[in-house]
Amino acid sequence: MSDLAGIEQLPQPDPRGWLALRDLPAELQNTEDSTHAADSERYRCGVHGFAAALWGTDDSAALTRLRRFGDRLLKVSGSSWRAFARPATPAERVLLAHLGHAAPSGADPVTIADDGLPAELITIVDWPTSGVRNRRWPQLETTTGDKQ
Repeated sequence: MSDLAGIEQLPQPDPRGWLALRDLPAELQNTEDSTHAADSERYRCGVHGFAAALWGTDDSAALTRLRRFGDRLLKVSGSSWRAFARPATPAERVLLAHLGHAAPSGADPVTIADDGLPAELITIVDWPTSGVRNRRWPQLETTTGDKQ
C-alpha cells in the first residue's frame, strides 16, 4: 500500500464513521471510491452482501457461519434495517490499523491477523441518509470505548 503519512482523520464523531479521512494517497482513494460505489450498488439492489466472491469462499458451511456472524453483529450493534454486513476490505484494514485500532485485548491470538485486527473483521454498512454512508466495526468498538 501507499505511504500513509499526511492522512488526516476528520473530527469525530463523524456521521460517516472512523474512516472519514482526507489527503489519502491516490491508490487508497481510488480503492475507497470503488468500495463506496460497490456499497451503493449493494444498498440500491438490496443485496445483503453474502455472495461467495465477496466473502472469498464457496464453502456453504463457511458462508453460513459468516452470514450468522454478520447477522449477530448487525443485531448487537443496533444497526438499522438499512444496514448490511460484509468483510472489511484490505484498504479498510490498512486505514483502521493506521488509526491505531486493534483486536480487543484478550482475543485468541489465532483469530488475530498480522495487522493486529481480527482475522474475520466485519464491516457494517449503513445509510443514515440517502447520500451518507456510515461504516462501523463493532468488533473494534470495545477497544476504543467509543461507538462510530
